Amino acid sequence: VEKDHGKALGWYLKSAQGGNASAQFRAAHMYLKGEGGEQDDASAYIFFSLAAAKDFPKAAKLRDKAAKKLSREELADAKELVSRALGSQ
Repeated sequence: VEKDHGKALGWYLKSAQGGNASAQFRAAHMYLKGEGGEQDDASAYIFFSLAAAKDFPKAAKLRDKAAKKLSREELADAKELVSRALGSQ
């Protein structure tokens, strides 16, 4: 069976946007590793943050790892998006 990381990421994102912490964690991990698309530390940070807000195991640790790769401006923007997302859940 051939793996299709792009499709997997799409499904994880769909579920993650519905509030599924496991999907948020998996999407974040895929962004962190560049699976299914380009590597994206800001998106990894956002989705790890959403999963961490639901006490998903290891999400906070990996969120902090992703944060270290962001500039101050990128981190501030990502935190704002997380705040908005958490406010709408």
